[in-house]
Amino acid sequence: MNSIPNYSAIVLAAGQGTRTGLAYNKVFYRLPEGCTVLEGALRPFLMDAACRQIVVTAHPGEMEEIRELAGDPRICVVEGGSTRQDSVRQALEAVTEPVV
Repeated sequence: MNSIPNYSAIVLAAGQGTRTGLAYNKVFYRLPEGCTVLEGALRPFLMDAACRQIVVTAHPGEMEEIRELAGDPRICVVEGGSTRQDSVRQALEAVTEPVV
């Protein structure tokens, strides 16, 4: 039986949602199931015991809202950068597990 190594996951949530036409960040959009896009993205990682850390990038003004929405000690919210590439770098700097 193969053992899955412990890992960190990265969820990029610092976008502005301009392409979606929403007046707010698309990660806060409520899906028909009742959860937000962010909650739906986090769910598979939260259900996986091998996932020891989830780094979520956030827009500076939304960091507290994301912390409240996330509500799990494995979740680490970091400030996203001005580009997706910058946000990925910020997230990678916060990773604690050897596998991402």
